[in-house]
Amino acid sequence: MVNYSCKSGQQKDDNKWEDVKEEASEAMQSEINSLKSSVNAAIDELDKKMADLKAEIEEGKTEITQEQQEMMNKLEAQKEDMKAKMKKLEEGAVDNFENFKNEMNHDLQELREGFASFFEDNFTE
Repeated sequence: MVNYSCKSGQQKDDNKWEDVKEEASEAMQSEINSLKSSVNAAIDELDKKMADLKAEIEEGKTEITQEQQEMMNKLEAQKEDMKAKMKKLEEGAVDNFENFKNEMNHDLQELREGFASFFEDNFTE
């Protein structure tokens, strides 16, 4: 008498499911890395521009008004908020990555536009 078992078929299904989960996890990690890279590159660029401007102010090459200083502070606060959000992502404190990613891309676009407008409106000749 020959006994047949469903174990080997079940094991194959389990292996396939593990492969699918692993591929999904790798795809998600790739998206997370892409978002991190994009946000970090933008923040680095903005930090450099702001550092250059602050150096010019300290050296007396550029003067700013109180209104411009307030705008700088607001942009710095937005940037710090983005950094805090990215830290939450790194800590795994994000429930819905798609919503988070969309929000971060929107906020990043606003931050870039804010910095571009700030420099164009105030420091171009």
